[in-house]
Amino acid sequence: MFVFSLSGVLEKMVLAGKMQKVEESIENLKTENRDLRSRLERYSRGERTPRDILNSGYTYNNGRIVFMRGVTGEKDGTARDSENGGPYSINIKHMRVAWVIFSALVLLFLFSRRQRRTDPVQ
Repeated sequence: MFVFSLSGVLEKMVLAGKMQKVEESIENLKTENRDLRSRLERYSRGERTPRDILNSGYTYNNGRIVFMRGVTGEKDGTARDSENGGPYSINIKHMRVAWVIFSALVLLFLFSRRQRRTDPVQ
């Protein structure tokens, strides 16, 4: 019990996971900031991408417009499950703790059976 309650192994694992997520989000924000700054520089120079032109509502010469009724821009929830590892994903850190607890229970069971065999019947 000392390993799990007083030393804070579980808390350290949770904090390490949160720290990693924070570091990843900081890196993502830095990358996004860099991309936005480069786009701002291009826009300042007057450069526009074909996608920007199409998104603004203009079309190319001889271009065709397709209009679909009832279609929304929202995505369905299938991508969300694949990003998180599906509905039955388990973090490996939790599996480690479960394995240690399971191993301790097996050892206690074996130790108690061994003592029963060595105890004389009274």
